[in-house]
Amino acid sequence: MMSEPLSKEECLTTFDTIVQKYGAGALCRKWLQANGYGYEERRIQTLGLTFKEVADELDIGDEFSSAQAIRGSTTTLKWTPTEIDRVAKQIIDQHGHILPQAWLFANGYSGFVKAVTTRAHGLNSVRNKLYSAQFTRPFSRDGQVWDPWAEAGLANSLWARGIDVTGGSRYPEAYKEFSGKAYGKYDVEFIATQPPFQGMLIHVEVWGNLYGKQAEKYAVTRKLKELFHKDDMSFLGLPFNIMYNETKLETTFKKYIGTRPPPPYFHLTAST
Repeated sequence: MMSEPLSKEECLTTFDTIVQKYGAGALCRKWLQANGYGYEERRIQTLGLTFKEVADELDIGDEFSSAQAIRGSTTTLKWTPTEIDRVAKQIIDQHGHILPQAWLFANGYSGFVKAVTTRAHGLNSVRNKLYSAQFTRPFSRDGQVWDPWAEAGLANSLWARGIDVTGGSRYPEAYKEFSGKAYGKYDVEFIATQPPFQGMLIHVEVWGNLYGKQAEKYAVTRKLKELFHKDDMSFLGLPFNIMYNETKLETTFKKYIGTRPPPPYFHLTAST
């Protein structure tokens, strides 16, 4: 039996949650489709709503217009080192720090992210340059320090469901011979509680999102890792942007830990 399509009110509730987490700039067709909200994006079109009208309904019309202006201005910039620093400082002045990549993409800074990745050695390098290194690595709610924000989000989501997480261990020695690489390292590990995985240490690899020559090199490494683990039940590879979609995380975790909704007092989503 087919489920009823989302009502206008249900769509607005979904978009309100998205906006609270990613900002008004997330009201963008390209971003919504790329981050697992394609159905909601198509549904508001069917309902005859524009993104501007959704923003007005959510009482964020000014923030939406500002995000649109940023998106338009940053796509035409020539990304010199000076310009990268200027935009980075602008973000820090407005938000206190350089926000995660997913938020930057949602709010019109995709050009900045791509420029930083290809010309300035990544967001953490810019963070280290412009403010104290203690803020460049995110903490999860259990006090652990992680490298990318996506791993911290994954750790938060599991912890909110009563699952202890740890940083990943190194790959087995056999990977070195298989791949020709010096070593491999998992990102996150946790113990499954649901049969047939019960008691098994699950090794999680969070697949990144790189650009240019870095992307080509990373694609080869990822393929090697996937081939090495193709028959390994304990291996779980996840795209980085799933960490920002609590519904997809819950579906992914279900076979490992069952259905464990986070407590109601967690603000917005467990991975926040």
